[in-house]
Amino acid sequence: IIKTDANTGGATLTYAVTYGAGKKIAALETPGEKIVPVYENNSMTRADIFQDNQRVGYTAYQYENGAIKRATIYFGEDNDFNPFVEFIFTHNGAGNVTETVAMMTNGEPGQMVRSGHTTYQYDQKTNPLYAHRELLSLFWLAPSKNNITSENESDADQKPDDKSVYNYT
Repeated sequence: IIKTDANTGGATLTYAVTYGAGKKIAALETPGEKIVPVYENNSMTRADIFQDNQRVGYTAYQYENGAIKRATIYFGEDNDFNPFVEFIFTHNGAGNVTETVAMMTNGEPGQMVRSGHTTYQYDQKTNPLYAHRELLSLFWLAPSKNNITSENESDADQKPDDKSVYNYT
């Protein structure tokens, strides 16, 4: 079950997850939509997005030291896909994401502009969502090894926009 503004526009969606060889995710399905990961050398390199059995887009993944460095979302039709949104992740030595930069299309094919970024601070406790990082990456999330204690969001001009502070029990 997922409900985020970025992924579902705030609607609640329930996905059925199927697994294939090696306990790798084979597909996520909800009525009318299907996400199918593509693996190379045991790493997810792409996730195809289908609506009503027609491929409408995909996400391409790039890695650095085993962690997702970049997730680029492409949309289009008839195998003519253009980048729409991109997330660039910076990690620290502990395996935590220290910054996520969001890029958006500017209306020119293949051109992206910075739309904002978020920086993070962490505690020293294990983040239980880290074990599900492959599943969460299908929704353009990159969970860190530790729990986020604060998020600082900035706008396209790199001016502070919002701050969230978290306490865990």
